[in-house]
Amino acid sequence: FSATFDAFSNQKIILSIAILATFFTAWKNKQDDPAPKTTTDYLTAHSWKTSDMVSNVDIDYDKNPNTPDSKDIRAQSKDCAKDDIIVFLPNGTGVSTDAGLVCYPDDPNTTPFTWTLNGNKIVLTFNQISYTSEGTIVYIDDNTLKITFSPDIDNNGVIYSETDTLIK
Repeated sequence: FSATFDAFSNQKIILSIAILATFFTAWKNKQDDPAPKTTTDYLTAHSWKTSDMVSNVDIDYDKNPNTPDSKDIRAQSKDCAKDDIIVFLPNGTGVSTDAGLVCYPDDPNTTPFTWTLNGNKIVLTFNQISYTSEGTIVYIDDNTLKITFSPDIDNNGVIYSETDTLIK
């Protein structure tokens, strides 16, 4: 009986140690988990480049009467604007850089801006060119930022909403 009791006691001790080890490992891993990323964390983690710009309706974005109106705003954009880089800084400022192909060689290739965030609402203000843009961040993660901007009006008086997708 004593040998059986000792074997049973050893199994209980081993089982207890295994349970405690599992508990402490799980507790330690829980303590080491980083806090979830915020929208600001994602915005300011790296630079962004526009990969897609679409409208909810066909519009005349390029102001060229010889090209058809389209929902694909990026296709109507100048090539020099397609390679621009946007950087959001944690202090609520940022810079848009006319990278690669330069649109206006005589102008500075960077445009500073300020940005504010309230929930998923973002406001970008470019004081240098007197332009403010408001939008809603509809998706953001480490690699993708998607913003739907407040309605605007094209050259023909068509009201549209633009959604831009940016990638890192």
